[in-house]
Amino acid sequence: MISIVIDKSTFQSLSFDEIILLHNYYRPNITPILTMEILADLKKDFDNSADANKRVQDFAKKLLPYNSSVNINFMELFVADLLYGNKAIDYTPVLGCSEIVKSDSGKVGVHFKESPQEKSISRWRDGEFIEAEKELAILWRNYTTQKDLLTNLKTTLKDKIQIPEKFKTLDELNKYIESLLSSSDTQEELLLFLISEFGVSAENASKILFRWSQSDDKSVKKFAPYAYHCAKVKLLFDFALRFDLVGTRPTNMLDLQYFYYLPFAKLFTSSDNFQKLMAPYLIDSNQEFIDGLEFKKDLKKLVEYRATLFEKKDILRTQNEPPQLPDSLTYKLWNKYFDWPPKYKRIDSKVPDNSKELMDEFINAKGAKIDSGKNVKDGFEFFVREHYLKPTDLCICGSGKLFKDCCLPKDYFEKNKIHGG
Repeated sequence: MISIVIDKSTFQSLSFDEIILLHNYYRPNITPILTMEILADLKKDFDNSADANKRVQDFAKKLLPYNSSVNINFMELFVADLLYGNKAIDYTPVLGCSEIVKSDSGKVGVHFKESPQEKSISRWRDGEFIEAEKELAILWRNYTTQKDLLTNLKTTLKDKIQIPEKFKTLDELNKYIESLLSSSDTQEELLLFLISEFGVSAENASKILFRWSQSDDKSVKKFAPYAYHCAKVKLLFDFALRFDLVGTRPTNMLDLQYFYYLPFAKLFTSSDNFQKLMAPYLIDSNQEFIDGLEFKKDLKKLVEYRATLFEKKDILRTQNEPPQLPDSLTYKLWNKYFDWPPKYKRIDSKVPDNSKELMDEFINAKGAKIDSGKNVKDGFEFFVREHYLKPTDLCICGSGKLFKDCCLPKDYFEKNKIHGG
């Protein structure tokens, strides 16, 4: 699957059928900022009304658990990258709540437990909100919708950034920022800027500076590649605000945070004007920005095409891979990233006879010690990701049916003495 970061405006625009195909053909990276924006909807005309709760519940249902990932907060990765320098840019979501484990046969792997954010989204699907979340929604929306938030920041930046250049376009500004980031004379200053601007603790700052002093290559990009990306995001935004190249709409501060998650996906799609303006300067040559309206248009086209299919084999095939429509955006992306469709006939692979035993062994593996700072993807032989799926959730096969009406064994409730609804 192609990993994709999707902003709230695009997610909101997708219909139920389009959401199903989104999860069948892509792997959405659910960013913490998206979950906060969803929760903040509780504050819209908030009076404990059913309407506010229903908005969040409906949105949470679009964040299907079976083929999406909730990314770790970018600040955890930012600090870890400065401390250890081990966060390679590989365009895949970074999951939290992980534990290094070893199976009975000695294989070392990783268990990913359900994160607090995933548990919250699961509750929201059922319309359950704890009081603390309601209070947080109010505080979050009040802060992020302050009319003078970015206006005040802009005034501060005009006093703080004293340079003779007057940038008239983002193209001009971007070239300046690129030269600033790459200059050998500014690398230590850039590191200190990151530590100060992102509020790194004094204890971690001393460790970071010690590692820097021991580093042979005084290049922030090599020292901490992910932190370097964050520097580009922050500097480009601050300078663009300072020189009136972006507006002072308060929600721009929220929308900016999506850019900190770009290294964890191949694609970024948005319908927001601010993000559409900034994205081309913040994605790299291995990534693509897609206009949210174009993305929705393509998924709608694929839904309409599937509705014309009558053969069961054709319907099932397009449940797992996109229709081979050359004009389709999804087809083009699969063709680019997977060299798809395959040029040779696939060989049916037989499931090993001991697959069930292996799965049980990996699931039951116990915790094991490993060197701190080790990249979680290095040298591991298996990965197990924990999911909790309710009978009323959509089925993991991507059919669009409820789990209880699709792949859940018919005798499940009887065997487990549970009464299903």
